[in-house]
Amino acid sequence: MADVAAKAGVSSSTVSRALRGVYGVDARTKEAVLKAARELRFDGPDWFAQGLKTGRSPVIGVHIESFRNSYYGELAEAIEGTAREHGFLVVLSAASNEGVEDEEVVRHFLRTRVAGLIRMPLRTDGARRLCKSLVERGSVVVVVGDDMTESDFHLVGVDTLSGAQAAVRHLYELGHREIAFLSRQLSSDRYAGYRAEIHKYGLLELPYFIPSGPSFVRNAYETALRLLDSPTRPTAVLAFNDLIAVQVLQAAHERGISVPEELSIVGFDDTSEAQLVQPPLTTVEIPKAEIGRKAVEIVIKGIHGQAQAQRHGRNHGHRPTMPLGESHSSGFGPGQDETQVDICAHGSTGDSGLVEPETGGENERIILPCILKVRGSTAPVNV
Repeated sequence: MADVAAKAGVSSSTVSRALRGVYGVDARTKEAVLKAARELRFDGPDWFAQGLKTGRSPVIGVHIESFRNSYYGELAEAIEGTAREHGFLVVLSAASNEGVEDEEVVRHFLRTRVAGLIRMPLRTDGARRLCKSLVERGSVVVVVGDDMTESDFHLVGVDTLSGAQAAVRHLYELGHREIAFLSRQLSSDRYAGYRAEIHKYGLLELPYFIPSGPSFVRNAYETALRLLDSPTRPTAVLAFNDLIAVQVLQAAHERGISVPEELSIVGFDDTSEAQLVQPPLTTVEIPKAEIGRKAVEIVIKGIHGQAQAQRHGRNHGHRPTMPLGESHSSGFGPGQDETQVDICAHGSTGDSGLVEPETGGENERIILPCILKVRGSTAPVNV
């Protein structure tokens, strides 16, 4: 790298930034560096060697729960695209967020000396301890997802509690009074939002739990069949995610139940499948692209902040504010294929109309709003 720097007439750090595509290098300098690298047949720095030297590699680890759920694929795509713009590589790993698999994934990223880790909410004390070890070694850990209680690490969360409330409200306004909730876990903000809105209207909770097993999709389908075969079959179902909602839709077709005439279905996440099935799913959209972008930006900002602190011998703990999502009235007009209902994020506002970070220390806390997208899988109850 020193030879490339000498030939291009720049510093080695400028060569590193130019080759990684990091912002801050003008086009003329970048072209000079690339030309020098080509002439010297320099393929690029040895990232592993740099990791040994600095204790950190230009790699961002991403830990998702499953490759089968397209929600995680779309989220990972947003993370990878933003990371690449900043000259970072992404290492993706999938494992259940419960038990030894989760902890082994974090150990892998510890050994890899990743610059940052973006992962789903932590469920075990072991994984939490290992993530704290990552932070102690200089990595930036960002938790993404539904858990709005996270305080040990940076958080890019989503107000899914309000999203579930909006979904139940939509079904209630359509006349539904028997609304089931189908999930494999009942300890979530999505279920809490369902319960809160059900109790608000004085309705009966109808939770259905999907048992664990080697084939989650199959178990979800069989649970949906059991729900539809019930003597007190609900008129509407709110599913924990679109993957489950699709299984409910398939089970309804299997049982000859017309959607939405005899059964309304609402999903969660707004994955690509939600628009491909027939009828298209009404679903609560999770802003996956924004989650990925903000999570990577927090990692980059943390790395740059550490570098500045090392150069100047101090640490500047700046945490930006975030705009509060506006709340709009729900409902959809006749003839519309899709209606969006913005759902306001939780948080108190000051005179500026911005949501302030709610945690102390230097951890950033960003809570994004959901949007209820009304499509063809919900309709007024058929009495």
